[in-house]
Amino acid sequence: MDGPHEATAHYVRARAWWEPLLSVDMVNIYIGILGFVALPFALLGIDWVRTRRKRAATKALLNKIDEVYSMFKMDPRKCEEELYTLKKTLLEGVTAMAKSLKKAMILWVTR
Repeated sequence: MDGPHEATAHYVRARAWWEPLLSVDMVNIYIGILGFVALPFALLGIDWVRTRRKRAATKALLNKIDEVYSMFKMDPRKCEEELYTLKKTLLEGVTAMAKSLKKAMILWVTR
């Protein structure tokens, strides 16, 4: 360092407060926060849909029972017979649905 030397200064612009928030490094954090916030809402939505379906199925069944009773209330034996037929049909449908769900679960587990 005996003689004169030239030096070039490079100035770095100061970053605004919002620029680090838009960087690529922050994407993982944003996805985590979004998942943490969105997951409870998604689960609530799924539960709401299930409840509505159950409520609709129950209402349809009760309407059918009421219809059968209204048609055959003067003949108790025929009314009982029709209600047992409705019960049998309902149980067959539930049993068939349970069997198909069981098959689907077995296929899903074995793949």
